[in-house]
Amino acid sequence: MKQTIQCLQDQLNLLAMETQKDYTDLRSASRALQKPLQSVQENISSSCRTVEHQASTQADLLSSTSSSLASSLRLNADESRRTLEEMTGCCSHLHRSVSGLVERDLQWSSRVREHTESRTHEHLSLMGKISTEAQTLHQVKKHGL
Repeated sequence: MKQTIQCLQDQLNLLAMETQKDYTDLRSASRALQKPLQSVQENISSSCRTVEHQASTQADLLSSTSSSLASSLRLNADESRRTLEEMTGCCSHLHRSVSGLVERDLQWSSRVREHTESRTHEHLSLMGKISTEAQTLHQVKKHGL
């Protein structure tokens, strides 16, 4: 029994030594992995900061560009509105001017027509008198000879 216990104790001691060695190896491996793991963490952290900085820079650039574009569009809209108002004023003035010319032309045409009709009646009346006098003269000559 004593031998069996001694054998078991030896095996337990052997197992304890192997466990201690495995534990020591595991601690050494863990320490050996700490630096590469720390390096990976630092690389990830640095990469994240770089990406964050780039994203922030791009966002700032996009914001600035959008703001500039919006400002430019507002200026163009204001200029277009002013141009439209000027053109509306010019068109109104042109319409009034053309309407005035048309009205004067109609009045002038009406006066010319009235004057022409009056002259035509005068000429027709004069021609009638001349024709009557010519017939009277013709008859006087005819009877006078």
